[in-house]
Amino acid sequence: MGYHKLFFKDFNQNEISGKSEQLDIIITQEYKKINQHIIKQMHGKYIDHWRIEIKEYNPNINNNNLENNNLNTNTELLNKKLHSLQFNNNETIFYLIDKQIFNISNNFKDIIIDKLKRYIEYNKLYIDGNYYQCNDFIIRIGLLTIGLKKRGILFDIEYNSCSHCYILDNNLIKEFYLNLINNMENINDINHVTLDYSEYQLSHAFYSNAHHLVQYIRLFMDCNILKSIL
Repeated sequence: MGYHKLFFKDFNQNEISGKSEQLDIIITQEYKKINQHIIKQMHGKYIDHWRIEIKEYNPNINNNNLENNNLNTNTELLNKKLHSLQFNNNETIFYLIDKQIFNISNNFKDIIIDKLKRYIEYNKLYIDGNYYQCNDFIIRIGLLTIGLKKRGILFDIEYNSCSHCYILDNNLIKEFYLNLINNMENINDINHVTLDYSEYQLSHAFYSNAHHLVQYIRLFMDCNILKSIL
């Protein structure tokens, strides 16, 4: 996979006056405009639909099964939330707690969450959208939905030619993204994160789904959509 950079436009209730139904309409209209812009102005080629599911779990601190859990039961982690991310209904689900990453199949959920009740599901996010090919870039754009309410527009831009030149790729993607949103009146004050992946024991030699997981979770934490602790 190539190197990815995420950008998120947060249409929160404080920015736009009106009821949540009106906010949903505004977000959907902007999303449609951007899709048309990619196709007509940037000559993007539609590839497919894409979807991401993110779940946030609270630790079940009253659970008597903690001592039987195979996960690290360090007391420092007992108040840390667990986050999971699933790409396009892929069987593999990535889990992140604090700065520990687990790349495990659904058995993790069956045993740790459902059977031992180590964690309790607290929050669920969906990103639904389309992705396009624009020369060396792949643009994934989707609507972020929390519960039944739309919250914003997510841009996931991948530089497909390289998976490890972080500094170079970051600059290229930012330049491409600024060109993409140029003259879009309501697409400003964009959120994004800059990370040192070594803090998560991840290599700088290449970009992987684990890097992608960290970037998604950290971005939404910075937007106060997800939390790290209780």
